[in-house]
Amino acid sequence: MRLPRHTRRLPAIFSALALVGGFACSTQKAPSPGDTVLKLLDLHNLAGKLPEERTKENREVEVDRAKLAVLILDLDEHDPFIADIYVGFVLGVLASHQARLFVTVEGSRAEVAAGRAGIKMRLVDGNWKIVLGESVPREIKERAIVEKKNYEEAKATAASISQ
Repeated sequence: MRLPRHTRRLPAIFSALALVGGFACSTQKAPSPGDTVLKLLDLHNLAGKLPEERTKENREVEVDRAKLAVLILDLDEHDPFIADIYVGFVLGVLASHQARLFVTVEGSRAEVAAGRAGIKMRLVDGNWKIVLGESVPREIKERAIVEKKNYEEAKATAASISQ
């Protein structure tokens, strides 16, 4: 029995599709703003969890600053105390709204809408990085300055008492 001509070509078509499919699978997709968000959440053990769901041990684990700097463009441009508050704000917003994040990309800039907050990102050397200075609202920045001042005063008071 002789097969119809189009049936005889099927193995060749499947071979071509397998080759194209294999090539597509072997190439890596470009990172997205969502990848950066997921890495930040993973770094803080918050992927798929709300902040209040973390254990005390998870909350107290110190995060590797070098790994954090890979995800945040301007981390070292801020006082470390202030930067930690900014990261805490961004992290809290992203973790609390991680099931409902919306990403808008325009060229080398992106915004991740998380509730009423907009986390700004930039594409740098092929990776999306969070920009704290543009993401943290003015009110939080002002509170961070007050907290830093209170911390410094408490530290000075403790030092004077211990002398």
